[in-house]
Amino acid sequence: MNKSLQKLGQIVSRQNIIRYSIRYASNDSNKLRHSTILIQDGVNVQELPIIVRRLSGKDFIILDNNLVPDEEHTNTISETNNKEELAEIINGFNRCVTTDEIFKILDTMPAEEVTPLVALHALQKTYELDNNKVFRNDYSKYIGSDESENFTRTAILNQLIDRICHTNNNDVLVKGLELLSKDVFKSNTKSVKEKLKDEIILQISQNKFTLKQVCDTVRILSDCGNRQLIDTLWVGITERIDEINETNFIDVFQTLLFFKKSRRPITYTLEKKMIAIWYKLKSDDICKLLPVLSKTNVPALRFLEVTSKWIHTNIHTLSEDQLRTIIIHLSDLDYRDSNIENALERYIKMKSIQIKDPTVMAAIMDYCYKFRIRSVHIMQGCAEYLIIKQKELSPVHFKSLFLPFGHLVFKPLNGIQFWKCVEQFLDEKFVNFKPNDFLDVMLACVYLKNYPLNFVDKVFNPFFLDRLQVKDDFNKNQIQRMKLKVLDTALHIECPLYQGPMLPRDYSPTMPIVDQRIKRICHKIQPHINTMIGFSDRISFNVLPPFLPMSDIYVIDVLVHPSFMGRTMFKMNLAQDNLYTAILVHIPEHFCSDGQLIGAQAMRIRHLKSKGFKVVTLEHKILSKLVMYPKELINYISEQMQK
Repeated sequence: MNKSLQKLGQIVSRQNIIRYSIRYASNDSNKLRHSTILIQDGVNVQELPIIVRRLSGKDFIILDNNLVPDEEHTNTISETNNKEELAEIINGFNRCVTTDEIFKILDTMPAEEVTPLVALHALQKTYELDNNKVFRNDYSKYIGSDESENFTRTAILNQLIDRICHTNNNDVLVKGLELLSKDVFKSNTKSVKEKLKDEIILQISQNKFTLKQVCDTVRILSDCGNRQLIDTLWVGITERIDEINETNFIDVFQTLLFFKKSRRPITYTLEKKMIAIWYKLKSDDICKLLPVLSKTNVPALRFLEVTSKWIHTNIHTLSEDQLRTIIIHLSDLDYRDSNIENALERYIKMKSIQIKDPTVMAAIMDYCYKFRIRSVHIMQGCAEYLIIKQKELSPVHFKSLFLPFGHLVFKPLNGIQFWKCVEQFLDEKFVNFKPNDFLDVMLACVYLKNYPLNFVDKVFNPFFLDRLQVKDDFNKNQIQRMKLKVLDTALHIECPLYQGPMLPRDYSPTMPIVDQRIKRICHKIQPHINTMIGFSDRISFNVLPPFLPMSDIYVIDVLVHPSFMGRTMFKMNLAQDNLYTAILVHIPEHFCSDGQLIGAQAMRIRHLKSKGFKVVTLEHKILSKLVMYPKELINYISEQMQK
């Protein structure tokens, strides 16, 4: 036992083995068994699958090159054919038009001349002819109908595969496994197929396969559906970390898609290697790396940090398609840092209106919208692009380019020309817009205090309202109706020329959903606010004024009111100034990257003030830090209330 553990340490030399266990199988004909080991690499501990080899009925040994006796090595057949003889044999196979002709050639050849390489070419030509017969002649329904023919075929294929198993050329083994995965006849060759797989797994476990051969094997086994076998091949990659370089890094990285239980140790190996070679990677490598991170659940932070460093250094080398791909995947991975933001600023300043594909600028602006990046250089560059490329844009592109201006409350320097182009585009493309997208554009205009009065008749129109309804999607309909009500209310409150409201007041008893972070922090600061106010009956939480839409942006987190009001808002007398104080708690998502409130939250404050509320804003981030320090917390709230 101790000797086995000592030798296993040579296989996984970079990790510490904590324990290992063997699962016995009932099939005595198979010499390979699945086992698990518990290993530790730093602070990381994981149970991983491995392969062990059975030497006798009771004795098992961990597969390692130094442990397997010489007499137990697989007998190999040397490749005795010279190049001329091999070429002549292959040409003979290529001239065959039926599998019977191939079998006749094999029957006339001496056994010693049927080397593994010859057997591989014979097998390849056999499968090629069989597949051609099936796919071109609809022969699949006749498979197995001739028992004598099928018996002969199976016997010969078994011999060919058995020959391949005894090769000392690992490329032949991998190619043979690939051919077996393409056998449309599904011949009765299961036993020799398993033998070939076992031979390959054995060679990998003994660290005899190159890194490329291991990666190819993983992909082939994935096509065959052998997930359990794939998870045992992690040693073949982690033990060849020194062979990983900038030319094969992505090929190895893409194998993460096929591993499951043993994905983590490969991830750690690739992390170390990427940190060392990141500056040597090419643009295509980064474009292939990010989709793998999106599809797998591997810890992606270190990879993304190195990727952002690469983007910051090499963004000028990216094509438009590559940049779009990278930005979309970074958004899917919810990753943003200063390196990426600075790189995008440089890219926009350098190219901006020279960008040919609108989807590239749209992807950049969608990224800025999602992560609230309020960069003057990016926003101004987008404004210029929208003005110049207006006629080349589709409504979908326009929405992506325009919404960040309202969301981030950014007014372009060339405002007159910008708004002229916006109005012209909306007027010309109105019928091409999705109703929901058009409402988003209208609200973005309101956030910027540029009220779209010219489009009121088009929006509050029976035909538009009919298009707004989505069949069999109640939740989406509710969201779109609420956007319409908020637009109607915003124009009524802020725009004197608006002849509204157009919609009836909402009397729905449903309370909008409030972020749980806000609820929790309000519960924690309630005693301190009670201390400041002096009366607990003057404080209410999560209050929605009855004269505003049932939207979450109008929910007052903490309302300080006169004692006579009680728990109902219908007794409010907003004509009396400063009797009602609305305390709003802002979570990080309410702020742009420069600390300014996003458009919806800024509009929220404007509307509450217009209704007579005294508005106090508190930051959730600061409250969370001060909640353990009552004195400092009370001072912070008092300062905000005095502003």
